[in-house]
Amino acid sequence: MGGKVLEYEAKTIKREGVKEGIKEGKKEGKKEGIKEGIEQGEDKLSRLIAKLMENNRSQDVIKVTQDKQYRNKLYEEYLIGK
Repeated sequence: MGGKVLEYEAKTIKREGVKEGIKEGKKEGKKEGIKEGIEQGEDKLSRLIAKLMENNRSQDVIKVTQDKQYRNKLYEEYLIGK
C-alpha cells in the first residue's frame, strides 16, 4: 500500500512540474514574441522614414509618427510589408 502512495505523490510532483514548465514556457514565449514584434515594427517604420527622406518628404516623417492611418497608407504606397 505504501508503494502506491509514493507512486501517486511522484506523479503529482511530476504533473505540477510539467504545469509549471508549461507556464514558464508560455511566459518566455510571450516575452520573445513581444520583443520580436517591436523589432519588426521599428524596422518597418525605419524603412518608411528612409524612403520618405529619399523622396524629400520630411514633413511626412513627422506626420507618420503621429497618424497611424496615414502611416499605414504610406506603408502601402511604398510597398513596405511586415
